[in-house]
Amino acid sequence: MSKPADRGGIWRRAGLAAAAQVWTCTFAVVWVGCCGPDTTAAPAGIAAPKAGPASAPSTQPAVNAIALPGIVVDPHRHEVRVEAEICIEQGILEYLAVADEGKTYESLFQLHCRPSQLNAALLMVGCIAGPVPPELRGDFAPEASASAPARPAGAPTITPPPKDYWRDAAAGPTRIAVDVEVRRPDGTWQRRKVESFLIDRGNKRPPASLTWAFTGSFFTRDEASQREVFVADVERSVIALWYDPTALLNLLRDVGNPYRGESNGLEVNRASLPPIGTPVRLILRAVPADGR
Repeated sequence: MSKPADRGGIWRRAGLAAAAQVWTCTFAVVWVGCCGPDTTAAPAGIAAPKAGPASAPSTQPAVNAIALPGIVVDPHRHEVRVEAEICIEQGILEYLAVADEGKTYESLFQLHCRPSQLNAALLMVGCIAGPVPPELRGDFAPEASASAPARPAGAPTITPPPKDYWRDAAAGPTRIAVDVEVRRPDGTWQRRKVESFLIDRGNKRPPASLTWAFTGSFFTRDEASQREVFVADVERSVIALWYDPTALLNLLRDVGNPYRGESNGLEVNRASLPPIGTPVRLILRAVPADGR
């Protein structure tokens, strides 16, 4: 992969707070424009998000909710809702959710939004991006870190963010809980805990309560075009179940690499999974460090 770009300019001078202001100003136009459809062209090499299924909201929208393509931001509830669908019916999982044209063969949900816009939405509700501890980085733990476990032979490699990328994130990453609304055949919606869609391969039961860290992906320079790109827009990885530094959210639990043992990782709970293509909404909300 191309070399990560240093967060120079506005990113270095003002850090993540400035990033939130930039994103908010960028997408305020969508809000003022009555939340109309996205008519901007996608950057080169990045497909525009797929249109999600039309549906009525499951609850009365909050006043001053902000709409982005496939996303509703509720600043008062500090909550972000994302249009999605079921995209797998069985098997082990690396991701809870990926964007359109992402790794849907190893993800439970396919999101109908652009990752950079979801990143903006989380910043709008006050989330703070930051790193996860080295002990939760698994096969992607940096070899330079003395506290990281040894990388096993044959471990996958990936370009990490620059070493000083998180130096402005002293508060640590915001913890995020995920709930799911599933559209029933009659058009009504059922709210479910995300854990009910998963099976812990170690004990063959749904996992205990899960939370994610808002890691926020990062920017890198495309060596071909010499343009800075948001890596999650390229990789389309959004909510990881085992550590992926390119994803927006990373699980705050080491469930193990599912490819390294039959008792490691998470898989689809086939007994409670709706059919492929069933419309769902993911509800992302900040939670305190000691619970949901």
